Amino acid sequence: MRNIAIVDETFDINITESYHLSVQLSSDGLSFAVLDTVRKKYIALKNLLIEESHHSASEDQVRRLLQTDNYLNRKYKSAGLIFATSSAALIPNALYDQDRQEELYRFSNHLPGKHNIVSHEIACVDARVIFALPKAILDALENSPNNFHILHQSGPMIENAFLEAKGKASEILVSAQIFPNFFDITVFKNGKIELYNSFDYKTDQDFIFYILYVYEQFGLNPDKISLSLSGQVEKHSKLITSLLQFLPNINFEEFNRNFTYSYTFGQLNQHQFTNLINLYRCV
Repeated sequence: MRNIAIVDETFDINITESYHLSVQLSSDGLSFAVLDTVRKKYIALKNLLIEESHHSASEDQVRRLLQTDNYLNRKYKSAGLIFATSSAALIPNALYDQDRQEELYRFSNHLPGKHNIVSHEIACVDARVIFALPKAILDALENSPNNFHILHQSGPMIENAFLEAKGKASEILVSAQIFPNFFDITVFKNGKIELYNSFDYKTDQDFIFYILYVYEQFGLNPDKISLSLSGQVEKHSKLITSLLQFLPNINFEEFNRNFTYSYTFGQLNQHQFTNLINLYRCV
């Protein structure tokens, strides 16, 4: 990924209270997009790299951006934030207990110091996702002029996969969303979710192994069942070239057609920002 700053000439900093703000935080950067809610048109998008350093330094950078960036520190009609982390627990609503939220999270995840537990419902799969957010970032969000709706990255991803699967109920749909050092994967069959999981990886070989492992576990033919990719990967990267040797049918996700986009968005690799774009319908 790289630093990106694209803004349509119709963007008006003085009427942001008629706009929606979507933000995504991952280990290496902060991305945000602005939607003109009247025209249902995306008119700005930025990707700001964060220096790789110890967590507190990264959190300081995020806090400064939220306070000083001329787009992020404005008041918006609505605002949502995705926090990207592989440490999370997806719990069916039937098993979820608010009073045991931290216990449910700790069952499969380590809770770092100075982190708070956060959760939200993913209604389309009748489940709730529990994750941890640094307290420093939560404090910065509370001091923002906006009331951010905080989501785990699985929320928009699962919602998008569900809507696609609903329209293709007879097909098996496999989607993967890539972040630095981890990726999420979903499998939908007969319009219903069969799998959501996150895998940490260090090498391209690790990534390919986990993808093929999922195909094997669900009895999916890699020559027939395509893989839909989104997130922080280049289409012609060594990772994709290697993966194509095992999965010949790979497609890259595109922007949601329920919105229109500034012509300036034509310079973007759409699959890298689909989750950010889809956040709006989850707020």
